[in-house]
Amino acid sequence: MTFSTAISGINAANSDLGVISNNIANASTSGFKASRAEFADVYATSLLGGGGNAIGLGVTLAGVTQSFGQGNINFTNNSLDLAINGEGFFQLSSDGAREYTRSGAFQVDREGFIVSNGGARLQGFQVDQGGDVTGQLGDLRIDTSLLDPNQ
Repeated sequence: MTFSTAISGINAANSDLGVISNNIANASTSGFKASRAEFADVYATSLLGGGGNAIGLGVTLAGVTQSFGQGNINFTNNSLDLAINGEGFFQLSSDGAREYTRSGAFQVDREGFIVSNGGARLQGFQVDQGGDVTGQLGDLRIDTSLLDPNQ
């Protein structure tokens, strides 16, 4: 029992190092939010109930949580780089599946849709011919065809 308690501590430390390594590897990734390992005690129990003098059996990784706090907003030379000031996410559509991200690195694909680096399309409220917002959510597209000039 003592050996398994010690092994649980080594496994927990290894999990913590994995989370820290991921944070370091992604430190400069656009929209990345740091993770934190959370641990829990392991106690011995029996079918008849635990006694008042239960000895711990080590530690386990209870979960890995993400920090979604406000990060730094930096200027870029890409006019489609967006940032969220405060809480919230960008909504994306990837082959019909809904995704959320705080990474605002966007570009225009060859069909004129605003897409993420992974190719998912940015979602937004559509407008009608009169320029009024319809409330209908859809892929945002920039018309890149030649347009007649307007005053």
